[in-house]
Amino acid sequence: MKFLKVVFPIFVLFLIAAAVYFIPGLIKIWELSCESQYGPCNRTVQDEIFSYQGKSLTEVKQGLSEFFKSQPGIKEYLFQFKLPNRLLVNIIEAKAKYAIGSKEKQTFALVDADGVSLRIDSSTNLPVLLTSGNPPNLGEKVNPRELFALELVYRIFSLYQVKEGKLEGEALKVLLPDGIEVVFPLEGDRDELIGALEVILTRLKSGAKDSKIDYASVKKIDLRFKNPVLQ
Repeated sequence: MKFLKVVFPIFVLFLIAAAVYFIPGLIKIWELSCESQYGPCNRTVQDEIFSYQGKSLTEVKQGLSEFFKSQPGIKEYLFQFKLPNRLLVNIIEAKAKYAIGSKEKQTFALVDADGVSLRIDSSTNLPVLLTSGNPPNLGEKVNPRELFALELVYRIFSLYQVKEGKLEGEALKVLLPDGIEVVFPLEGDRDELIGALEVILTRLKSGAKDSKIDYASVKKIDLRFKNPVLQ
């Protein structure tokens, strides 16, 4: 009896451990869903998750863990298994601040404040810098001039609700709602550039007496020079 009292608990623990280890490999997952802090997961993540439909719980968790670790746009992830064959996936996404890409190619990299590409998408609601080249790959950083231009586009969006700017050569071009094109350099002091633009627009709109230029006639403001050029 003493022998059974000692062996039986050990045997039970062995069975529990074996079940924990082997059962996930036997359970097939047929229902998968994914949520982030912003709502349903983005299309790229959903496509990857649904590709594991019908595979074992062990395969799903291992495969998705590797995928999430390779994605700079995903900071944290959590799996919740629900009987009989459902797996809920919750992720915390890194926050993208800008987008850079091409309308023609319908390819945009969503970029964080440091310029790191978090994910690639075919569309975006973020302020976007349009370029003729390809956007950076996942995990890559935009170059310093692109990051400078992205922050300018973001600031212009905040002030004038202009959602996009275009990178052309060594300049950023932005079209304001009233039809005025603003040309920015790709280096310098962003605060000074935005401040200069606000002063120029305010003086022109107010019809300042010392302003020799009619606001209605201005079609272009070039801020690449020490003294802005109005045309």
